[in-house]
Amino acid sequence: MGMEMMGNLNQQAKMAKMQQAWDMKKSGTLPIMGKTGTSVFKTLAPEKKKTSDAEVKKRISKIKTKLKSGAKLGAADKAFLRKHAPELYRKVLALEKEREAYEERLKECKTRDEVEEAKLQKKGEMSSTMKDTDPEFAMIRMAQMTAAESEAAPSVKQKPWRYEIEQEEQQEKSEAVERLTEKELENRRQEKSREEGQWAGREEEAFSDERFKDMHIAAIRMMPYSELSDAAADYTKGQAAYQASAGMEGAELPEAETKKEKRG
Repeated sequence: MGMEMMGNLNQQAKMAKMQQAWDMKKSGTLPIMGKTGTSVFKTLAPEKKKTSDAEVKKRISKIKTKLKSGAKLGAADKAFLRKHAPELYRKVLALEKEREAYEERLKECKTRDEVEEAKLQKKGEMSSTMKDTDPEFAMIRMAQMTAAESEAAPSVKQKPWRYEIEQEEQQEKSEAVERLTEKELENRRQEKSREEGQWAGREEEAFSDERFKDMHIAAIRMMPYSELSDAAADYTKGQAAYQASAGMEGAELPEAETKKEKRG
């Protein structure tokens, strides 16, 4: 009984001393020295290191989960990877550049057909390198490329399909042909109208000329022979003046003039 009690007291004293030494070490008032202090340091220090490694792994796991969701990393996450996971950090930087380039390429496509072709090409690239890539990082890369497609989606939706462009071009050609046809028809109508107007004018001029001659011939026939000479002279002058004004110089004189010459 007494020995057991002594053992308990010694154990309690030992634990109290160890706790006191550790408290002094943390406060910086006294370094842990000696056999007991060394035992405390060796006992507690590995436990602290294990906790730190666990926290690093936990943080890296959270970062990977974020990448798998398609999210981008902030400055704090990248700084953490740079310090604790340099290889993963380099991969993440390269992945960011690939994502930005892919998103920009989708936005620069002129048609949605080109967008679909770019998507197929990207999937082919990832499939060809999947064997040489860490499976987990391959999932991360796929998620990041899918996120890039989602980012470019608003711009892609505004792009036409190739068949829509072809239909629009065909419609424009049809409208152009229709406008040209209407213009040609209008030009032909105007030309025909001008030709008809010119023909009507010539008929009217010819009709007026015939009436003029008939009227003068009738007047000559009713005149006395004594006045015929003077009338014939006046008629010749009038006819010449008329022909000159009408642009008919060189035309034959009326029949009455010919008869006058014969009578003379």
